[in-house]
Amino acid sequence: MKYNIWNTSVLEKMVGDCVDECKKIGIHTGNITKVTINNRVKSRLGQCYLLSNGNYEIEISGFFLNENISEKIIKNTVMHEVLHTCDGCMNHGNRWKSYAEKVNSKYGYNVSRLANLSANEEIKRSYCKSSKYMYRCEGCGNIVAFNRRCKFTKYTKYYSCGYCGGSFTRITKDEVA
Repeated sequence: MKYNIWNTSVLEKMVGDCVDECKKIGIHTGNITKVTINNRVKSRLGQCYLLSNGNYEIEISGFFLNENISEKIIKNTVMHEVLHTCDGCMNHGNRWKSYAEKVNSKYGYNVSRLANLSANEEIKRSYCKSSKYMYRCEGCGNIVAFNRRCKFTKYTKYYSCGYCGGSFTRITKDEVA
């Protein structure tokens, strides 16, 4: 197994780089006092928390911090969370979207509201390796994955793809690649 370079000090430096990039293009970020790695969460790449003292904490999923994920993907996630620290950006509203467009066009990021697992092969492969339930849209090929049984896994025929409206079919881990 390869040595995993991801730790909080590497992520803290990455957060600092993202904050500096935002400042250079006139985006004022909040005060980020803590960067943590959550090794339990598998359903999201990161999260930004507004603390009671007005500062922010950024949490990155340890599940995605492995040797198979490139630095570009992690930095994209970090920038997404850094943008949430901007005034009025704790949601994915118009202000957050305008900031995301600004950093995307200036620095070549691909910051968006959601990480599309279908569009990002690295994340998709990493996530699906440990998922028990995987489904592919018959229309556009979008893959959704779950770790536990839920309404979707029990009643798949009643759900449609959010991208194209197609139906889902259950797939195996071998079919993901």
